[in-house]
Amino acid sequence: MNKKILIVEDNEINSKMLSYFLQQNGFDTICINNGNDVVNKCYEFTPDLILMDVEIFGISGIEACIKLRALEPFENIPIFAVTALSHDKFNSEAHNAKFDEYVEKPIILSELLTKIKTYIEQS
Repeated sequence: MNKKILIVEDNEINSKMLSYFLQQNGFDTICINNGNDVVNKCYEFTPDLILMDVEIFGISGIEACIKLRALEPFENIPIFAVTALSHDKFNSEAHNAKFDEYVEKPIILSELLTKIKTYIEQS
């Protein structure tokens, strides 16, 4: 059974590109574009890892991450912050969110894949 990755991204081109790339590398993916839908989609899809854009429709990716971390079924799912924010600005805004990784846009796909595989193999 393939590992599942939830992509939370409000830019349709980025979402499709990430989904296609990950599917080509053996992962099942589902994409949503709204932070308000993250918790429900996690219950429905039960992802093994989440790629969370920080600046999305609805609640922010930071707020969505905090909500997930407060729910026992999702408190240990690896969540990667995917953002165009500088690392310093991101750290100042997201210190309570407990993201597992920071992925800066534009995304270097080979580096992202290495990080994903590291976390997936640990679970």
